[in-house]
Amino acid sequence: MIRKISRMLAYRRLLRSGHPNLKVLRVTKQTHLHQAKRLHAEVYLENGYIEPGHIDANGTISVEHDPYQSHATYFVVVEMNGSEEQIVATARQIHPKGKKGHASFPTMEKLKLENNVRKAIESLDPMQCVEISALAKRKGYSSFASFLIYRALWQHSVRAQHQLWLMACDAIYYNRLKFLFRDALMQIGEETFYMGSRVIPAALEVDRSLDIMISNSRSLNPAQRLLHREYIRFFLEGLPTKYLKPHHLRALNYSRGDEVLRDAVDEA
Repeated sequence: MIRKISRMLAYRRLLRSGHPNLKVLRVTKQTHLHQAKRLHAEVYLENGYIEPGHIDANGTISVEHDPYQSHATYFVVVEMNGSEEQIVATARQIHPKGKKGHASFPTMEKLKLENNVRKAIESLDPMQCVEISALAKRKGYSSFASFLIYRALWQHSVRAQHQLWLMACDAIYYNRLKFLFRDALMQIGEETFYMGSRVIPAALEVDRSLDIMISNSRSLNPAQRLLHREYIRFFLEGLPTKYLKPHHLRALNYSRGDEVLRDAVDEA
């Protein structure tokens, strides 16, 4: 119990401290896209998720072994040192591809899901679904970079009015996200071995996640409540209040015209 509380307080300090040299970009430049794909390949090779033969002459995972990169939006965390920049973390949102619909998503295509859940997902418009994929962080960098990338992905989905996230989620990150989003995040299949690691097939109801995040947290113990409040502050930072509903504003003591600090995601 003491260890668990210490870990929660450490996460709270991490979220509060931030890192002024880091910024998040939604990738639009080819140079950033190539660097993101190279980092994805480097981290996945280092962790044994892919084999050396899966990497092409450009240092990225070949299209044969990663066909999803052609229909994905990439995000990166960039560390700025003066005029120099280095990409230290990346992730992407996979979108439906043409007539493939829900079969465009690796979680739907590769993992065994509960039948009722699969049918429920297939009843949704695939254009309102995305899959979160290719999370990679450069070794030695703070976990704050991972928090930044998840915030960027989530805020982009709120703005784009996505209904559903699909994920083959590492158990550690699943537990972190579950703490924040609670019932809006669901395990949708058995924990399984996929691409070199144990993953939990999961889905996040994006619109409902706002309600769950901001809802009353009295059921949590004091240490959990402090961390939960810090998560809320962090994840909402930069999200204009026009994306919040009246009951969200009341719960947060915001006014409709407020712009919450700054934009959390740039484009470059």
